[in-house]
Amino acid sequence: MTNPRRHLLISLLLFLGLCGLPSLSAVAYGDADPLKQAEKLMKEAMADYDSLEFETAKQTLSTALAKLRDAGMDETPMGARVYIDLAIVYITGDNKDRARGIEQFKKALTIDPAAAIDSDRETPELKAAFEEARKAVAGAGAKPVKPDETEGGDCIKHTPVDDAKAGTKVTIRVNVCAAVGAKKVVLFYRAGGQEEFVATPLDNQGGHDWVGEIPSDAVTGKSVQYYLEARDGKDKAVIAANSAASPYIIVVTTPKVVEQREDGEVPPGTGHKQEEPSNDRGYGRIYLDVMAGTGIGVEPAGNHTEVAFQYTNDGKIAQYRPQPIGQTGVAFAPFHIGVELGARISKAASISAIGRFQLVTGGNADSFDNADNPTMGPNLGMGTHKASGAVAGQLRFRYMFGGGNFHPYVHIDAGGGQVRHELDISLANDVAGGHPLVDGTTANVNNPNLAAAGPAGPVPMGSGINQVCPKTGACVDTIAMGFVLVGGGAGIWYDLTTFTNGGVGLVLDINAMFALGDQSGFNVDIQAGVGIHFL
Repeated sequence: MTNPRRHLLISLLLFLGLCGLPSLSAVAYGDADPLKQAEKLMKEAMADYDSLEFETAKQTLSTALAKLRDAGMDETPMGARVYIDLAIVYITGDNKDRARGIEQFKKALTIDPAAAIDSDRETPELKAAFEEARKAVAGAGAKPVKPDETEGGDCIKHTPVDDAKAGTKVTIRVNVCAAVGAKKVVLFYRAGGQEEFVATPLDNQGGHDWVGEIPSDAVTGKSVQYYLEARDGKDKAVIAANSAASPYIIVVTTPKVVEQREDGEVPPGTGHKQEEPSNDRGYGRIYLDVMAGTGIGVEPAGNHTEVAFQYTNDGKIAQYRPQPIGQTGVAFAPFHIGVELGARISKAASISAIGRFQLVTGGNADSFDNADNPTMGPNLGMGTHKASGAVAGQLRFRYMFGGGNFHPYVHIDAGGGQVRHELDISLANDVAGGHPLVDGTTANVNNPNLAAAGPAGPVPMGSGINQVCPKTGACVDTIAMGFVLVGGGAGIWYDLTTFTNGGVGLVLDINAMFALGDQSGFNVDIQAGVGIHFL
């Protein structure tokens, strides 16, 4: 028999180990140097790119440009390097936007004619696009040309909006020079996830100033893109600030509340409940999975069933004892429901609690509800109920891979509870030999009589017996394992649909568990279902 205290200690250590896992949350960029900040963001973006997280890479590079622009350093060699990396993501990412990528190469070469693709990332596709951009910039002349300047002195002047809080409207202001003769200025914008730009006219403020806004319901997701066109009396575009192929990008930030400390002091420089911008990348996202599954396990020799007791006589002692497992083998774990609630602590890692609610449907060894044995032995009282289910709970640490809609993952688990297997014990029901399988009540009443009679004496059965097996058909009993459960597994999350800061997907999960306790063993579950993740 195993030592319950030792297994309780193992369970406690596993639980504390999981709870003490170091946080993998995002690291704040504390360095005040914009160039160093941009370089860190570039490394992070290209790491996301290598992991096929193309949209995340674009957003991180856009954030790097915004930081450089705020510091007046966007037209530096560092800014050119960011444009080069952004071009790589556009051209070779999941959307294969070559035209937009070439525009980024042009911007880089306009800033720094010596800019080049890193040799370890250069491909024939990228090299061809880069050469096309180089020729276009060389043909435009040596003088750097900004998006708001045109030949002949005609101009459109606009200060780009770099970031905005989610759910707030964004005011867009533009000045169009008199020589343009603009009769209308149109703002084109699209929220994250939208395919088409929405056009809205700006209001003339008198003279050459025009004002409009991007509505609050469009400021969602991770970014908003926009550009501007000035049009003449025939509604023909005569000049533009950026374009659909190369729009301005507004990074959408999510407010983060800084609470007052318990000692009543407010952290320096924060103020009470100050809102801070955050480039939302999914950290802290909550998810809920509901899965249905089944399993199979290994039952070691020496385990025993729950309802049935077998008569044994080894020549030294006669007794009823729980029906034993004669040799190690496999057994079926019936239907169960898995419910998982967790939170992502980084882009890939999460911690969750998962409950396993098992329904036992195949067991029929039962002296209480057995229709084939309606009459129990004299003075035996109530019979024995068959098991109807089992409950278990575990803490899970999960690490997710991949980008786009397809996310494979691995996990480790620890917790407690029971897992039940079903086993056909028909061959042990020796009715013809006078020793049918009986319940625990029969064993408790008759074992003292059997011990007193001895193996060579008569077997007094005056108190009767409660049989547990049906008279015809298979006799199936259950085996309970636990109460300490440790293990791990792997699975796949596939997004069916996404929405702002969340989505709904399919889940396929394989979970292997070692059960430790008075009855130990091994079980593997396969389960599938649906899940939702949201902030």
